[in-house]
Amino acid sequence: MDGCDRRRKVVNIDFPRGAKVFVTGGSGFVGGRLIESLVRDFDADVTALVNRPFAGALRMARFPIKTVFAPMTDKAAMKEAIRGCSIVFHLAYAKNGTAKEIYEITVEGTRALAEAATECGVERFVNVSTSAVYGNKKNALIDESEPRIKWGWDYSDMKLDAENVVLDLHKNQGLKSTVLQVSGVYGPWGPVFTIAPLRQLQAGRVGIPNEGKGVSNATYVDDVVQALLRAGVHDEAVGEIFMIKGPGRITRREFYEHYQRMLGRTDSMVLLKENEFGKELRARKRKATRSLIPAAVASLKENSQFRSALTDSGFVTPLKFARGLVRKKSESPTGPTPAPAETSDPTGELFLPPAFYAKYLSTETEYSNEKAKRMLGFQPQFDIDAGMAMTEQWARWARVISGDASPS
Repeated sequence: MDGCDRRRKVVNIDFPRGAKVFVTGGSGFVGGRLIESLVRDFDADVTALVNRPFAGALRMARFPIKTVFAPMTDKAAMKEAIRGCSIVFHLAYAKNGTAKEIYEITVEGTRALAEAATECGVERFVNVSTSAVYGNKKNALIDESEPRIKWGWDYSDMKLDAENVVLDLHKNQGLKSTVLQVSGVYGPWGPVFTIAPLRQLQAGRVGIPNEGKGVSNATYVDDVVQALLRAGVHDEAVGEIFMIKGPGRITRREFYEHYQRMLGRTDSMVLLKENEFGKELRARKRKATRSLIPAAVASLKENSQFRSALTDSGFVTPLKFARGLVRKKSESPTGPTPAPAETSDPTGELFLPPAFYAKYLSTETEYSNEKAKRMLGFQPQFDIDAGMAMTEQWARWARVISGDASPS
């Protein structure tokens, strides 16, 4: 059990019992919960694609499913795996590797999978994407009519390319595809919006850009699963894009306050204005740059072959000069460059998101789920209080935060 399984809400969805389903990304956060619902609630015959065995795959192993170990870019292998399945849920994307490798899996892997699904004649192909494809908008509320753009965040830019692959195959080859753009997904096992914030808030402080006024568009994981299941059976979903989000307009500050409450803290959020956030990032960059040459020299000095080659090359003097410059700069009459706040702050390390991600966290735009409600019958079941209550129960059970879990 996951500490809160028995309290899951099962909404009325006309999903076929015993359906043969193919899932990618099943070892991940949302994919794992989807497989759980498919098996427990609908007795589905599930085949899951696994690129390599790791911790997330153990969650899948609890259920009577079939697993396929193959690269998603192998179209022939995907055809063999999909054959006989009526529905494909595609949640996988690459997280590790070179930029080329990540693109190859996330975009070209989607192409190979979607082409295989087209040739196998699947009844439905549901592709999971992100609402970040709309960029850092200034609008208070947007819907699916808003232009999708590339704005410099590799993750969302690749997801946009993958969306276009799926939609083009629908338009040109008849793939019965649907794109779900999810946002702010949190809950049990959630790495980005649950586990990471809780661990950071416990270890130190978290810098929230735009003073926490960005809109989180928080969505509890079970509501995403509900949307996936509905998209897999509704004829109206074919060829469409849907924004999926939970109820209410929840700011980043309000979202993190729930985690602070779980931890019994009130001092672990640092609300930063745009100029303050930029100043902190620049200070960190200066600190990292100052430490680079001394660290490199210290490391290389331990290598006898390097010392010998360096002596023979005549580069010893330039390196000593460079090291001296660093020392002189740090001992200049004007004083050393001020260190980032966390070096002198007794409450612990200050965690900051990368600059490109901070733009996403800062946006004050809310995504509309009205189209999903109207066409899919999507009914979010978890407001922020209910979702966070479930999340806290799991986090205590999983020892992500201290304290015993209450009975489920």
